[in-house]
Amino acid sequence: MGRSLFTALVCKKAKVRMAGMTALYHVFECGAFKYNANILEFLVGFRDPNIVPIKDFYESTTRMNYLALMVSDRSTIVREHFYKTIANMLMKLPDKKDLEPRLFPYLISGLYD
Repeated sequence: MGRSLFTALVCKKAKVRMAGMTALYHVFECGAFKYNANILEFLVGFRDPNIVPIKDFYESTTRMNYLALMVSDRSTIVREHFYKTIANMLMKLPDKKDLEPRLFPYLISGLYD
């Protein structure tokens, strides 16, 4: 469910991007920790440097950092909603200690927006 919401984060309409962030927060809220960590790794485009897929030897693959796209969004309303959602994740989710290292840098970038 979480990975299917990534397309809403890159939509052209600001309302869709905001709704996608809200829906993603609710997925994090009701999901199990091990799945939340996987969704967050896909959100930030994380790839373990010690694990290289065999496919990468033959053709290059890229991963998109969706949270970085939200930080540099052209709409100020979307960016404000993004920072509020990240703050809610860090305050209200039960596994916030495990999400903090990956989400906190994006929240700090909001101080300079």
